[in-house]
Amino acid sequence: VHLVVTDLRGELPYFAQRFFRETAECIRKHHGIRGVVWEPWKRYSAVELLTERAVQDKIAYTIANPVVAGLVPTATEWPGRRTRPRA
Repeated sequence: VHLVVTDLRGELPYFAQRFFRETAECIRKHHGIRGVVWEPWKRYSAVELLTERAVQDKIAYTIANPVVAGLVPTATEWPGRRTRPRA
C-alpha cells in the first residue's frame, strides 16, 4: 500500500492504525476470508515530504509502482483504488 497524505493534526499513527484495520476488515469481508491480511512483522514507513517537488515525486512513484513492479502493463489497468492529484 502506498499513500501520499497530509497530516495537519499530527495524527498519522492513529490514521495508519485505523486505515490498516478497516482495510483488512473490508478485504476479509469482500473475499470471505479469515485471519491475517497484513503481515504482522511489517510496519508502515512514514516519510516526511518537505518540498512540493518531493510531494510530486512521491505521487508519481505511487502511481507508477504497479507498473514498475510488473503487476500491470499500464497504471490505468491497476484494479485497486487510486486517485489523481488536482492541479
